[in-house]
Amino acid sequence: MRKRRFLLSFVLLAVFAVSTTLLLRSVIDSFRGSDAYSEAQELAQSQDGQSTRPATSPEALPVEAPDPAEENAPTYWVPVPVADDETMDRLWERDLDALREKNPDVIGWIHIPDTKIDYPIVQGEDNAFYLDHNWRGESLSAGSIFLECRNSPDFTDYNTIVYGHNMVSGTMFGSLNRYGNQAWWEGHPYIYILLDYGVLRYEVFSSYAATVGSNTYALSFRQTQTREDYLQMAADLSEIDTGITPEVTDLVLTLSTCHGVGDTRWIVHARLPMMQYHKEGTL
Repeated sequence: MRKRRFLLSFVLLAVFAVSTTLLLRSVIDSFRGSDAYSEAQELAQSQDGQSTRPATSPEALPVEAPDPAEENAPTYWVPVPVADDETMDRLWERDLDALREKNPDVIGWIHIPDTKIDYPIVQGEDNAFYLDHNWRGESLSAGSIFLECRNSPDFTDYNTIVYGHNMVSGTMFGSLNRYGNQAWWEGHPYIYILLDYGVLRYEVFSSYAATVGSNTYALSFRQTQTREDYLQMAADLSEIDTGITPEVTDLVLTLSTCHGVGDTRWIVHARLPMMQYHKEGTL
């Protein structure tokens, strides 16, 4: 009996020691991560508060439309213009080149108002490295906000997927699950992405729990029917009713983070409304 008690005490002590070590590591990583991303914020702020980059050209987005028609049909698509959005104006002042001097893997910036989601986006050669490395490429358990390695870095794929950890502190993608609440979505309908050619404002249209490997993560959408099926799936699974029905020519942004246990993920889909741009220069 005494031996059994000793073993039990030893096991409990070991569990306590491991738990304390993990907690301490989490706290240390939290401070390290805060420092790294505070630096990103500072570096990204342009010195004079004014962007020196040229306005976006429609030809910057040669998006592939589904079921291409005859040879002379329009082949270019551009985001529907957005007027009088101060968030877009402020985000456009961010300097991505300053971040690339630290890490050339930086491809953009993501911002969701009233959350801690205000980070650089990186893209690695695989989807493993930035799970436990920060935006500078340094080891960090909180990882980074990173683009699916098979996606185009200019966000012109039909479905562009961005990943991030669900941190208890609310950092990284720790606040994405708020989009399971109707009232939250109503007050925060937009997700902003800054790229070299401009700021994209996506409209959230669906949010739900999914499993790794499900159709949510599909990347091949060359046919209209395939896109329609995907949008219907997103609508059927959504835990919020946005009333938004994307067109098959819109582009989709998919944000993914851990949810619960196992291989369950929380998903937020948003659309980028698009319009045709004729090569002759007429819309």
